[in-house]
Amino acid sequence: MLRTTVSLCVERGKRKAREYIEDEWISQYDMFKPEKDGWDYILKVTYGSPKELEETVYDIMSEAQSTADMKNCFVEINVTHKESGQHL
Repeated sequence: MLRTTVSLCVERGKRKAREYIEDEWISQYDMFKPEKDGWDYILKVTYGSPKELEETVYDIMSEAQSTADMKNCFVEINVTHKESGQHL
């Protein structure tokens, strides 16, 4: 199991988009937020190969961007492999 650190910034004060994204991440990736009001999240991602990890990260980012788009805002997302520090 990989722990990824995800930094999410929802622009233009769109609280509802952020809440929806967080709810999805909690249910799908057992999300943990190190700081209650922070913008960083830790997600647990299970994968069998580097390609599978890459696809899952792409899906996570695409879903967040789609949610923000539906709420007329946008997101900035940075994903880092917690153990290696590698940006994905």
